[in-house]
Amino acid sequence: MENIYIWITFFLIFFASLLFLFFAFKYNLFSCKYHLLYLYAWYINFPKPKYRILIESNVMLPMKDGTKLATDVYRPVSQRKFPVILIRTSYNKNVALHPFTLLAELFTSQGYVLVVQDVRGKYGSEGEFYPYAFEAIDGDTTVTWAGEAPWSNGRVAIMGNSYLGSCAWLAAKYKNPFLRTVIAMFTTQDTYSVWVDKGIPWLKGPLYWLSRYGGKTENHNLTHKNLGPILWRLPVNQLDVLTVNRRIPYYRDYLKHIQPDAFWESISVNQHASNLDIPAFIIGGWYDPFLKGTIEDYQRMMQAPPTSKNHHSRLIIGPWAHLPHRKFKNIYFGKDSNFSAMLNAILKWFEIWLKENLDHKTAIKKISYFVMGRNEWKESEVWPPSQVKYEKYFLSSLSKAVNKQRGLLAPSPSSEIHKNRYFYNPRDPVPFRGNYLLDKDGWIEPIDQQDIIAREDVLTYYSEPLTQEVTIAGPSKVILYVSSQVVDTDFCVKICDTYPNGKSYNVASGFLRMRFRDSLEHPVLMQPGEIYRIEIPVKSTAHTFLKNHRIQLQITSSDFPSHERNLNTGLNCEISNETKETEQTIYTGGPYESCLALPVLPS
Repeated sequence: MENIYIWITFFLIFFASLLFLFFAFKYNLFSCKYHLLYLYAWYINFPKPKYRILIESNVMLPMKDGTKLATDVYRPVSQRKFPVILIRTSYNKNVALHPFTLLAELFTSQGYVLVVQDVRGKYGSEGEFYPYAFEAIDGDTTVTWAGEAPWSNGRVAIMGNSYLGSCAWLAAKYKNPFLRTVIAMFTTQDTYSVWVDKGIPWLKGPLYWLSRYGGKTENHNLTHKNLGPILWRLPVNQLDVLTVNRRIPYYRDYLKHIQPDAFWESISVNQHASNLDIPAFIIGGWYDPFLKGTIEDYQRMMQAPPTSKNHHSRLIIGPWAHLPHRKFKNIYFGKDSNFSAMLNAILKWFEIWLKENLDHKTAIKKISYFVMGRNEWKESEVWPPSQVKYEKYFLSSLSKAVNKQRGLLAPSPSSEIHKNRYFYNPRDPVPFRGNYLLDKDGWIEPIDQQDIIAREDVLTYYSEPLTQEVTIAGPSKVILYVSSQVVDTDFCVKICDTYPNGKSYNVASGFLRMRFRDSLEHPVLMQPGEIYRIEIPVKSTAHTFLKNHRIQLQITSSDFPSHERNLNTGLNCEISNETKETEQTIYTGGPYESCLALPVLPS
């Protein structure tokens, strides 16, 4: 009897093993990659994989002029034809700086072909890399190839973030009939604004990027540590030689064109946005340096004729920096802020525009934005939201017994005139406190500002502790009455949230070079000592100042090395090495209604 039980057990195990092996081979369960993909899809609540994947590496695709670009194709293992997702990269399609392989596996497993291509002059591709110059024509050529390929159903999307997002926008310029949608993340159609901030060159970000990523391959010898001392040198247009021992042609070209002109139009899409006739999924982050351009991209798309497909575009803005998967070290905005949820939103977008599953279309909202502080998502049809009303907080000085560099943000203007002064020395500029590639490969993030507030060349104004929450959504502006002892200088403002424990975290900022105060196209120098009314635009945000917090405004004249320093001489700051120290004066009270205007949502 005991032997019978042993034989029964043996046969049960034997048949169970055969059954396991059958399903294991059928569904490729022995593949480690399959397990990892399945687990990651489960982790981010992504649909289960439906297709196994076939990879064709380094297909050398010829462009219009015969230059061949290295292209990887990830296809579902099937005889069917599928829609195509195209990503064009300057960062090497074969490394993990961008998770191309993971994206390919996720989307290919759902019935899409994903094509990843090294752009001209980078890594496996032929030709010479000049940022943006060939991305429109090469992108359009690749879209046509993808639309006509034997494994394609003729519907193509182009997707990317940062420079890859610029590649996506530029490819849309030609209105290719195969191109059905664009997904552009953490970028802008307006290439000018990536390199120059209303006439003021961004400094470290462009120099670091062009020096490290501007060649055929990545320059691993360049580090934040060895670039740091170079940033202090003058003139600015020689920093490329000091950094990489050679001239970088495009770095110098950008510095020659600090005002918008035909040079920028040739490598941008903003002039063509209303004619693109394509639905775009646009994603940005409140701490992304290109946020202003991202929002303007959406607004330009909405200016198209009523029948344009532009009006099906969508905008999402979350509490993210330029690399949205990285966590901020000081503030956590809750589980609903995780960027991985966007993968499902992108998949749904592809279902609509590449698989024409219109059931999803009615559920799509025009604008979704995350309100920091309250840590919740809201929706709107326009930006800023139509419910917003601008409320003014007037700058007022405190008693001389209190720190002279501090003042009050009050609900009404003071009748008493005050002059708040500080000295700005270009040789000792205020450091940007918020990272932005300052000492590591991170971007803007909320960082405590207490060491900045302590400086004598920073004026700081605070509201009283709030008795109820104040939620803002949209761009702010700072109206100041100012004078200086030089013919040109800068004014920089920063809105911060001051916690009850005294810590202050940056929320949004704005910058103005005085020669461009009235017009970017027609600069005019100042008269020393003359009082000017200026408006400094502050980029959009959505943030709740909680009860017992304070609204804080910082005013100074630099945020080095994020922006190039104004040398205060009136000369060209890009080619000069002469500097002047100057006294800056902010006027408040009486006729000088200096104020912070906030876009407040009703509670």
